[in-house]
Amino acid sequence: MKALITLGCALILGFTQNAFSQESVKVSKDDVIAAFNHDVKKTPISDEDAATFKQEVTENQPETKLDHNQFFLAVDKNPKKQNAALVFWNNDSKQFEIYGYTKVSTGSVRKKHFYSPSGWFENLPENGSFRAQGTKNENGIRGLGRKGMRVWDFGWQHSYSGLKNGPEIDIRFEMHATDPDYLEQRLGRPDSEGCVRIHNTFNSFLDKFGVIDAKYEEAGNWVLRSDRTPAADAGSWLLVFDSSKPHDKDINTRQ
Repeated sequence: MKALITLGCALILGFTQNAFSQESVKVSKDDVIAAFNHDVKKTPISDEDAATFKQEVTENQPETKLDHNQFFLAVDKNPKKQNAALVFWNNDSKQFEIYGYTKVSTGSVRKKHFYSPSGWFENLPENGSFRAQGTKNENGIRGLGRKGMRVWDFGWQHSYSGLKNGPEIDIRFEMHATDPDYLEQRLGRPDSEGCVRIHNTFNSFLDKFGVIDAKYEEAGNWVLRSDRTPAADAGSWLLVFDSSKPHDKDINTRQ
């Protein structure tokens, strides 16, 4: 069974290309890393887990996507890990540099929930990134976090239910903040309907420094913050993998 659905990650709002094009002062790699260390709620992980994370990133290295110095994000959807990292691809040394970790929540196996897709996903303006309205649902939950929080949209991606005989479907794959009062404390466990939930401090950091907004900057897209200070080495990629399944390269393979 295959269907097209939009998960409860919110309605995609329309946007006007080139409606907002402001020249912003770009900041250095070191400044971005310093801000990440100062502003983001991070989580310590063991040396063993750090080595596994870097190994997964290295083994998933694309042949053509990373062809110059750039930041990108990597997410481990291992149910027992649930970590994201700020990563830098050093094209001169051909090495990945990881600068710290923060908790996330990826897709769970509850009813009507789906696994977050695996692979490389590019943050493109045509997918229609937008901002949270901060409204509450019938349960009093702000599913996308506080008003103004950024929602990164990676388009329709193939996924599947974790339930026995569950359907394979296309989901609207997004990354966003979550309710700061009720759900943020649950980060670190599979908990979403298929999207990647992140801490509000990580959301604000990524938004301010445009860490994966290189394509949006090129387009002068309206969703960009007027007070942003984009990274000179901004990229456009999100990598999602599952370290509990080292050879899980196919997002269509059931877990």
